[in-house]
Amino acid sequence: MKNNRLPLTLNSLLTLVLISSLAFFACQKKIEQDLQQGTPLEKIAPDGFAFVTSKTVAVNITVQTNTNQPLKGVPLSVYTIKSKGVLGDKIFTGFSDASGRFIANISVPAAIDTLIIDPKYIGLIKNAKAVITNNSITGTIGGSKTFTGAIVGSMSVANPAAERNYVRSNSNGVRGNATINGVTTNTVFSYLSPYDADGRPTVMEPNDAIEAEMVTDLLDEFPNDSRRAYTNYYPSKTTWASIAFEDQWPVSGDYDLNDLVVKYQYKWVSSGSNEVVDLYGSFAPIASGATFQNGFGVQLPFAANKIQSVTGYRHTDNYIRLNANGTEASQTNAVIVPFDNCRSLIRPVSAASPMINTDMSLAKVTGDTVRLTIALASPISNASFGAAPFNPFIICDKKRGFEVHLPGMLPTDLIDRTQFGKGVDNTTPASNIYFVTKQNYPWALNFMDNFVYPVEQQSIGNAYLKFFGWAASGGRDYRDWNTNTASGYRSNSLLFTK
Repeated sequence: MKNNRLPLTLNSLLTLVLISSLAFFACQKKIEQDLQQGTPLEKIAPDGFAFVTSKTVAVNITVQTNTNQPLKGVPLSVYTIKSKGVLGDKIFTGFSDASGRFIANISVPAAIDTLIIDPKYIGLIKNAKAVITNNSITGTIGGSKTFTGAIVGSMSVANPAAERNYVRSNSNGVRGNATINGVTTNTVFSYLSPYDADGRPTVMEPNDAIEAEMVTDLLDEFPNDSRRAYTNYYPSKTTWASIAFEDQWPVSGDYDLNDLVVKYQYKWVSSGSNEVVDLYGSFAPIASGATFQNGFGVQLPFAANKIQSVTGYRHTDNYIRLNANGTEASQTNAVIVPFDNCRSLIRPVSAASPMINTDMSLAKVTGDTVRLTIALASPISNASFGAAPFNPFIICDKKRGFEVHLPGMLPTDLIDRTQFGKGVDNTTPASNIYFVTKQNYPWALNFMDNFVYPVEQQSIGNAYLKFFGWAASGGRDYRDWNTNTASGYRSNSLLFTK
């Protein structure tokens, strides 16, 4: 009897598994069909969720002497944390102003809740831990209390109370029983420059003042240029960001987010007074899972007359009209178009296989990179400059009025506004809703790292198993949905991994 019943049990189990699998894929197909037809569905995310995998942190740090006086011209660098006690990437550099304030808008991955702020100044704590609360960091480094607000101590010292007796900056230390001006002390001293027999820095005045003009060559990248002091990068000097698009707006496609995938990096040079004087951008299309010949643009948060010239773009199809300075014509804000046709930079393996780098059975293709130089007419303050990634978008199949932006981002002046609300689009300018479907799906996602995108015709929800959980929570849960490689996060067979 057991031998006769066992096959029946296995067959039943296999049948149940098959039915469940068919039901799952049928449900997924139904979702895609409903999106195409505009059939009402339960929303996948709360209204207003912008699907950001990164966030902009408003940093407002004051640096002070131990008598609470402002310190001007103190260089500060901001880092991520790679692991416990180990600095990650340097993501920003700047100087304190005349009131001792260091103000910046810094883009970081959404999962990060602590940054390291390192002031290069004797007497201020090194590698200060700064806790992000409500996308901001506000506090004091120095002063009579050593640190306050979002600054909670130092990555270098386990006991925050020890900070008052640990004065250091970079190198060349004096430790224990040092005699300074005739007084013996156990305090640890460390300076940026060599020190004399009395423990006094040889290149600094007794009051330890560091003005912006006195920044050492070690900290100033441009010691012979009075207009330039340091360089910042997005996402960092050694990494590139990724942005992935669907190109069927205002209707939906297969939602594999590989119709155009672009890797990019920004670099900008600032003065000692924290004004941006030069901007550079590098843009490389790495995948085109579509037959459309899509262009790529960026809307900047300042007027076109703030730019002197734009050079290095790749325009081959003669539908982008430019001002004399290289920005796009008829725009209120400055709009740059690095390339007007992605297929002028990256080409398919063969005409018979038009998809580029979305099919694992085909050879991987490497394309060209556009490198823009954006010369500014005059320096721009950090507040006016804004924060990368700015406002990137694609131009769908060379139809200038058809733009796809990140959710919640404003279109340019040249978009065809008659398309708002058509298909599955839920753009409603009066309610400040842009570029999400009626079910709150986005048409584009941005990542501050390398995004491993789905292969052709595999939706992002099937490839990334926590995507819908992240979206449904409004970004609260599974903030690492795209970077976590643990079991249960990815369907690796549905990702392009070449």
